[in-house]
Amino acid sequence: MQPLLACVFFSLFFQIHDEAPVVARVRVVWGQGEKISDSGALEGDSQRAVSQQLGDNVRVGFHYHQFHVFYVDLWTWDGKHVLYNGDKYWELPEEEWRSLLGHSAADKFSTPFLYRCPLVFPLAVLAVVAWPIKTRLFPDDFTQLQRLLKDPRYIASLEIALPQDGYPLRSQFDQSQYDAALAHLTASRIPEREARRGLDRVLQRECTVRRLQVDEEIEAASASFDAGNRSHSREILERLSRSLPPSDPRSDEVESLLDAFNRIPETDEKAGADSSAEENGSSEQQTRPQH
Repeated sequence: MQPLLACVFFSLFFQIHDEAPVVARVRVVWGQGEKISDSGALEGDSQRAVSQQLGDNVRVGFHYHQFHVFYVDLWTWDGKHVLYNGDKYWELPEEEWRSLLGHSAADKFSTPFLYRCPLVFPLAVLAVVAWPIKTRLFPDDFTQLQRLLKDPRYIASLEIALPQDGYPLRSQFDQSQYDAALAHLTASRIPEREARRGLDRVLQRECTVRRLQVDEEIEAASASFDAGNRSHSREILERLSRSLPPSDPRSDEVESLLDAFNRIPETDEKAGADSSAEENGSSEQQTRPQH
């Protein structure tokens, strides 16, 4: 048996060294590289034959390519059993493994678990499972605000801090109203710090929405005025005047616009409307086909 192994490895030695040994790449924090995982040692005559040709401390390893992040193999490919010593390895054809071991290397030595099941699969499953849990336990700002706006306790606190009193576009509140709204939340068994943070958020959002609505109404009134539809513009401003409390700074702006419209003589307004109608009529006549 020993002479046979010596002959096999004599030919194998030259076959291996026809190709320069490959040095495994140095691993970095992330990237692509090569890795050798130790599979075990040869025994008996096989170990002695290999030692004679390749030197001592040659073992069987599993060489493969991998993509790693922070030294964790996420994806692996092109794996095979090799003989290696330190950072050098030698590939053996299947028939040489059978001559050396009596059967294939895969039958004698195991394949690393992380090669057969790289971490990208469990990490992907973990991400799919953890995402709904994370979204529920740690929602983003928009989701948190939507939850608060659907909470009956915060809906009631808005009505306390921003009482309409006939003014649906009220966007200001005083300290006493704020304190009453906060007291309502704490009485509903919400911790004061959490209640204050939530109340500030819903109040800020509600006040912003109402201010934007006032801006849109004023723009609509200005557009109607510029188009010559002054009566519609006046209707919008009068509705705004009724919707804003007198203490609101925007109320003064609305009243100033209303006062300016009211100072325009009605005859001028009708004349402007008649002039606009005449212009439209002449335009129609100009475009009417000639017979």
